[in-house]
Amino acid sequence: MKRLKSVLYIFIIIGIVVCFFFFWPPVSGEQKETVFKNTDEEQFKRMIDDAYRDNDPHRTYNIMNYAKKAYPDDAGIMFKYGYCSSVFQDYKEAVPSLKKAYELVEEDDYLLRMRILNSLFEAFYELQLLNGTFRHSMDYHEEMEATLEKMEATLQEVNFEDIQDPTPEERYYFKREYPNKLGLMGYLYFEKEDYKAAIDYHKKSIDQGLKICTNYRYIGGCYYYLEEYKKAKPYLLKAHELDPDNLNTMILLAGVYGKLEQLEVALEYCKKTLEKAEEKEIYEYNYYQAYTFKVTAYEELGEYQKAYDALQVLLNADIQLCDGIYESKEYLEEQLSKEEDTSIER
Repeated sequence: MKRLKSVLYIFIIIGIVVCFFFFWPPVSGEQKETVFKNTDEEQFKRMIDDAYRDNDPHRTYNIMNYAKKAYPDDAGIMFKYGYCSSVFQDYKEAVPSLKKAYELVEEDDYLLRMRILNSLFEAFYELQLLNGTFRHSMDYHEEMEATLEKMEATLQEVNFEDIQDPTPEERYYFKREYPNKLGLMGYLYFEKEDYKAAIDYHKKSIDQGLKICTNYRYIGGCYYYLEEYKKAKPYLLKAHELDPDNLNTMILLAGVYGKLEQLEVALEYCKKTLEKAEEKEIYEYNYYQAYTFKVTAYEELGEYQKAYDALQVLLNADIQLCDGIYESKEYLEEQLSKEEDTSIER
């Protein structure tokens, strides 16, 4: 009997919960708007600011549809709406709001202007990535370049060095974000295989103070693909100095030294690449590229058995191989056969 009562109580509780969800009248959009209308402008804007400062884009976003209608000429509100749209990956919704915010922003409000331009660039960048980067499409490159020009013009007006005791936010937007965006633009041009444009953007990023491995590595990589190996070398060495464990840098250095016919150095970088890849358990492009470079280097050095051993690793791997690998196999087997014949004659 007690068990039956317990089961009955459980069903009653479940019934109450179901009734609450299905029959409790929902808050309509009109009711929400009435709440906002009964809030004075100062309180309303404080609600938005509090949600934004609390890094709560969902709460901010929920009141923004009304905010856009109520305060269409407020640059800060338009910016926050665009920012929240980007957080929810609705970049096509974000762009017009951010553009509107830029039109409305006060001329001397440099920080808000940079925040708007930063978010606008990121929205265009994400839209470009969704289109498959520049290699397949260049739909947004003009908008992105125009945004960068506006960021540069704003920074020239600000003259960061004249700001006494800059806030963390001022340091972030006036010192960090513009060179970071230049680097992203360089990456997109690298993907497009427009290596000269990519070099220009990464060099500008470095000139603006972003002296990081990525910038130096992409410049070195661009020169490598342009077959300007002597120019590639110092940038890749600098990248390696900044991040000694980066596999992409090491394999590019192996390739550069191989092309410069410094084969022992090339093999040393192949060894470093393989050791680091095995340590990290990353058996991808760089790992097998190191074996490809080893095959070529040992061939050039006349160490055919070592070249053939490296080749076997590639042949046993479940990867797509270029035709040159099979040509190397035939060549190496022929050379090893000759060495064996010579050894027998002796």
